[in-house]
Amino acid sequence: AANLSCSAYPGDVTYVWQLPNGTQQATSLPQLEIDETNVADDGAYTVMAQLPDCPTLWSSPVQLDVVIPPALPDIQGAQNELCEGDLLTLNTTVQADSYSWTGPNGFQSNLASPPVIQQLDSLWSGTYALSVANAGCWSDMNEFEMTVLARPDAPLVDSNAPICSGESLILSADLTASAYEWILADGSEITSFDAEWIIDDADPSMSGNYQVRIYDGSCWSEESLILNAVIDEIPNV
Repeated sequence: AANLSCSAYPGDVTYVWQLPNGTQQATSLPQLEIDETNVADDGAYTVMAQLPDCPTLWSSPVQLDVVIPPALPDIQGAQNELCEGDLLTLNTTVQADSYSWTGPNGFQSNLASPPVIQQLDSLWSGTYALSVANAGCWSDMNEFEMTVLARPDAPLVDSNAPICSGESLILSADLTASAYEWILADGSEITSFDAEWIIDDADPSMSGNYQVRIYDGSCWSEESLILNAVIDEIPNV
């Protein structure tokens, strides 16, 4: 919207406005209101007052610059759900004069790429929004809702060790879950859907540290405490 005004005259006065498109508009008050400005309203405006006896001269032109607000900005990195401890990295590809990010837990930034939010917890659940501006005109807000989900408790891992070479090493987790990730002594990771993991025909090279973490359908837990499993060599007789 825009509002242009001029000097007021007493009595029965009509104000005639010369518009940029060459047309004229008359008002009974010394002001011209443009409810919804667009690019067609950009340009020079002049006005004269039609007094009862004679008109005034036309005023000097006044320039009205109409700036189109930016389009709705994109938000890169928006997530509906993240887990506790995850990172949230947001940015926009829009080039603009100004940026305004808002969100829960006091989140604010005037950068196209705000600082990464580290170690998310439930305080970061809520609505995140971005608006951008060019020449002082702000876009509409683009928003997304994000929930930070709690991780399941870390399980405990147990085994039937110590065992002898050639026997089966049986690892077990104490919690029920949708999936299990076993971290073996050689550093490899294996996912299963059973609370037990069996290594047949184990040998002493498989001795070492074992861990497990669990998945509840949304988030992975932290790793369990380390279990040291020993596989003994069978002595020669």
